[in-house]
Amino acid sequence: MIVIGSMVIFSLVGVPVGASPTDTTILSLSPQIITATAANETFMVNVTIQDVSAMVTWEINLMWDPEYLECINVTEGPFLKQGGGTWWFPGTINNTVGSFDDEWGCTQDPFATLGINGSGTLATVAFKSKKAGTSAPRLWHREAAENTWMINKIFELIPYNIVDAFPVVVDGQVYSVGMVRNMTIHEFGFNETINEISFNATTSVNFTVTGATGFWNVSIPKAVLEPATWNVTLNGEDITDNVTILENATHTFIYYNTAVDTYRVIIIPEFPLTAIVPILIILLVTPVILRTKLQSRIAFDRRTRTVKAIEITSGVRSVLTLT
Repeated sequence: MIVIGSMVIFSLVGVPVGASPTDTTILSLSPQIITATAANETFMVNVTIQDVSAMVTWEINLMWDPEYLECINVTEGPFLKQGGGTWWFPGTINNTVGSFDDEWGCTQDPFATLGINGSGTLATVAFKSKKAGTSAPRLWHREAAENTWMINKIFELIPYNIVDAFPVVVDGQVYSVGMVRNMTIHEFGFNETINEISFNATTSVNFTVTGATGFWNVSIPKAVLEPATWNVTLNGEDITDNVTILENATHTFIYYNTAVDTYRVIIIPEFPLTAIVPILIILLVTPVILRTKLQSRIAFDRRTRTVKAIEITSGVRSVLTLT
């Protein structure tokens, strides 16, 4: 029932990510992550297209965190204008929920040279910060008619993937978890305490037209998590054996392809045996020395989830040291 496709590793805007083997057109935002140092700072975010063929019309919808950002305006980019005149269709901004109530779009006029190829900027979105912090606006994939979609000059929907990034904070430092996807991602989160990455994924209505299936490919910096093994669940079911996991020197790439419409994904490191064995030893030796007041110190590597050293002392004398 689950088919795992091949995967190509490439780098886009400095974030190593994985790509779908079928769709070559890429939509992304630049910059992908916004960091404000105070309120009322202005940020210009470009909606960019890469490797599209014969496009005549596009419409987009974005989502952003309304706690940190306020969307001010959207302006047309130069991409479709390469063929001549265009018609611009303004949408409506909802800063209460952090999305567009109506999409923003553009189409070539009848006198233009129809069908634009290549890469460029579709639109520029202006944001204003509401307070200091880091957040990442994201493109909606086409779950419904009012979301992001493109049409070519023979009036076919253009399949595409979205490349974006999600900021996570580890020990006070911000890192970027990259993702390539043809689904809409909701409620992405990272729990530093339990080292858990989680998100909701929803498939696109485009799939009923193009015959595609949903996929996501998450790129996790090893500075954030670098366990010996991983555990991936979908709606509570362990799917670790059905995901493709690759890595390079700096990142781990976890890829999954499914026909399931909507689901919750949780990615966590497995607790390795090397961390469990020292704890068992402590439990065994502690009864022998219970008559002495003990103090213990454990050095735990949060990123790899391993115990690096354990020391038990009685007064000033060390009675057990494990490294």
